[in-house]
Amino acid sequence: MAGRIAKELDEVRRWERARDVRTLDGNVRRWGGLLLPNNPPYNTGAFRFELTFSPNHPFEPPCATLRTPIYHPSVDLEGRVCQPLTTHAEWKPATRAIQGGARGPAAAAGRPRPPAAAAAGRGPGAAGAPRGVPAPGRGTHPAPR
Repeated sequence: MAGRIAKELDEVRRWERARDVRTLDGNVRRWGGLLLPNNPPYNTGAFRFELTFSPNHPFEPPCATLRTPIYHPSVDLEGRVCQPLTTHAEWKPATRAIQGGARGPAAAAGRPRPPAAAAAGRGPGAAGAPRGVPAPGRGTHPAPR
């Protein structure tokens, strides 16, 4: 399945909302890159992300994590993205990384889905979330020119 992941990496590298997508530590099952959301209020920032693929890929979804701090109801306090296509219930073997894995963080940074993380008690919208979580647009890197 590493061949499929390599092909999907090439596809994500051509996606206009991502920059600097590469393998991490030479491991084709770990990717890192920069997301450039196009929806306010996150469209003024750029967000580092990481995707980690299970040895069972494509039968399990990749784990999507935003490394840049973000205040968003679909991202928990550790940066894990809680979007439908990144869950076992919604992921299908035919789903490609650009549909669920890479766009999962992009969707999280562009379209809040409050029930996902907050209802599970893990997101910044959850009861007991720590104070001082950065507001939208704070803690982001400037978008590359």
